[in-house]
Amino acid sequence: MKKSIVTKKGDRGYSSLMDGKKFLKSKLIFEILGQMDKLSVDCSLALIYLPKKEKSIAIFLKKIQQQLYYLSAFLAGYEKTKESNFLIQIEDEIKTLENKINDDLKHFIFNSWQLETIYLDVLRVNSRSLERLVVRFSLHKSQFHFLLPILNRLSDYFFLAKVYVHQKYKFKVEELS
Repeated sequence: MKKSIVTKKGDRGYSSLMDGKKFLKSKLIFEILGQMDKLSVDCSLALIYLPKKEKSIAIFLKKIQQQLYYLSAFLAGYEKTKESNFLIQIEDEIKTLENKINDDLKHFIFNSWQLETIYLDVLRVNSRSLERLVVRFSLHKSQFHFLLPILNRLSDYFFLAKVYVHQKYKFKVEELS
């Protein structure tokens, strides 16, 4: 007989991290882990609707998912296995997108309600929410400050990816000046 995943250990509102200590599920670390998981799922949704020709964005969204998995594991207490140059990779992708965009981006851009880009905007919004949670968390756990620039750049990347796809496929964009 297969072992069930149902343990009932969390039925009273507690969970544990890798060190085995029990904490209330309302603890900030669990909210952060949940938001990282959500951001990864949102990457999958963006991949579903992203135009198929946008292979470089698709590849990088998968890379982001992989890195979110590693970062979540680290936050949960797994040993950090290797130093990553993920921040540099994000900044390189940002530069690539900035060079492809035909605008100086001085206006706020509304979404055109295209499925091809709406999930890129969802990613931007949810990465900002995650960043705010990590700011609160890192006030007491300074070893997690390294996450702040990563999350900040991710939201920039998601914004630029949305703008790029809007422009390339000539979706109607409303601007506020």
